[in-house]
Amino acid sequence: MWWLIFNQLVNSSFENGMTGWQLTTYPGCPIYYTFAEPRQSSNVSPSISPTHGNYFLHISTLDEDIDDVCATSNVDGNAYSEYDYAVVQQTFNANNCNQGITISWDFHYLTAEWSSANSPYDDLFRLKVNDAELVKYSNPRVITSPWPDYYQVDNVYTTVHGSSVPFQYYTYGKAIVGWKTISVNYPSGGTYTIKFENWDQGDPIVANGVLIDNVKVNCLTPVNTPEKPIVNFTKDNIYINYIPKDSEVEIYATDGKLIDKMIFESDGHYKVQFYKKGAYIVKIKNNNKVWTYKGVVR
Repeated sequence: MWWLIFNQLVNSSFENGMTGWQLTTYPGCPIYYTFAEPRQSSNVSPSISPTHGNYFLHISTLDEDIDDVCATSNVDGNAYSEYDYAVVQQTFNANNCNQGITISWDFHYLTAEWSSANSPYDDLFRLKVNDAELVKYSNPRVITSPWPDYYQVDNVYTTVHGSSVPFQYYTYGKAIVGWKTISVNYPSGGTYTIKFENWDQGDPIVANGVLIDNVKVNCLTPVNTPEKPIVNFTKDNIYINYIPKDSEVEIYATDGKLIDKMIFESDGHYKVQFYKKGAYIVKIKNNNKVWTYKGVVR
C-alpha cells in the first residue's frame, strides 16, 4: 500500500505546546495526578532526541498517590486494577479520505516499575482510533499482562525534567530498542479521535511514561499488496514495510533472546531503532504462516 500525503492533525510534532491535544483522565478524578508536556532532548538524561522538530510529548502517570476511587479494573484482562490514567487525544475530520486513513507515529517507552515477574504491576500503553485498539503494550519486566511486553530495559535511571512538575525518575530506564515508528491503517473515512493511553497498574505511586513524536495522518489508497512481509536491515534500524493484519512480530538476538514483540491489529509498517548494533532475527506470524528474516543492524 502507499499513501497520498494528507494531514489534518494540529501540532503533530508538539512544537506548539499542547495546542490541539487534550490531556484527560478518569471521569471525576483530578487531572493533577497525570501529566503531559512537550519536552526537548536537553530535558532528558541520558539524552533522547526528538525524531522530528525540537520537541516530543512526555506522558506520565507521575509518582503521586491517588484515591482508590480513581481506578478501574481488568483493562487488559489480567484482573488487576489500573490506578493513575493519562490519555492524550485529538479529534479531527478526514471526510475526503474515502478509503480510510493511515496513522503513523514515533514512540519511546519508559518505565519506573518493579522488576519482579508475575507481580500485579504490569503498566500499560495503548493507541486507540475511535473504538478500535490498534496498538497495545505492557511493562517490559512483569509479564503478567496478556498484552505484548515492550522488551528489554537498560537498568539506567532515566530522568525527564518538566516545567510544571520538577522531574520524573524512570527507575529501569529506556528500552534497549529506541524509538519505534508504527504505521497502522484504519479503513473508513469520517471523523476520528486518536487516543494515546497510559496506565499505572497495581499501584498508584510508581510512574509509567511514554514519549510520543511525529504523529501523521495520511489518506489510504489501496494497491496490490505484497505476497509476504518485506524486511530491511539498515544502519541503526530494522524496517518492516508491509505487515499483514492480525500478525505477531518478534525480534530476537542471535542467542535466542527475545528483544521485541508487537501485535498488529491492522495491516501496517514497523521501524525499530537499535542502540546495540549486530545481527538480529525477525519472525512474523500470521495464522499458520511464519516468515523468518535474518540480517545485521550496522
